[in-house]
Amino acid sequence: MNAPHERDSRRKYVTNICVAEACSGQNGNEDLIIFAYPNFSKELLAGKSACLSLGKDCKVWKDTSTSDFTVFSAVDLIRLHYAHLISRKMIWNRRIPLKLSIFIWRMLNKALPMDGQLKRMGIPIDSRCAFCNSEESYQHFFMDCSLAMEVWGHFE
Repeated sequence: MNAPHERDSRRKYVTNICVAEACSGQNGNEDLIIFAYPNFSKELLAGKSACLSLGKDCKVWKDTSTSDFTVFSAVDLIRLHYAHLISRKMIWNRRIPLKLSIFIWRMLNKALPMDGQLKRMGIPIDSRCAFCNSEESYQHFFMDCSLAMEVWGHFE
């Protein structure tokens, strides 16, 4: 058996193939396309379900009627993608300002540049809470700090 990075001389490899070329039927690559892209069907490749052009490819954004990308459509797509999770439903809610949604998402994914995070990345910094001088962490900053507890107390 060959190592994962070595090629098997008994197999046929295709390094650069276009779906449009395979669909034309000239190269006999339909099976290779189906193997590489399982979502394609032979009917699609034969052109029965879709019209493929041999012209120049262009990028389209399938989530708008004009095929043009918009930030609004991207945010909507993200909101729909995460809608099945209740916490995501609350974060990506249209009633919450986008800036706040992004902040909450970054907080939950530990992507905020907090002192403790920067310290773990090798950046020498004194990791102390500015409010109570305890060691700063996500848990401390958002839950355990006396200021955080006071803020959360307003929502009870």
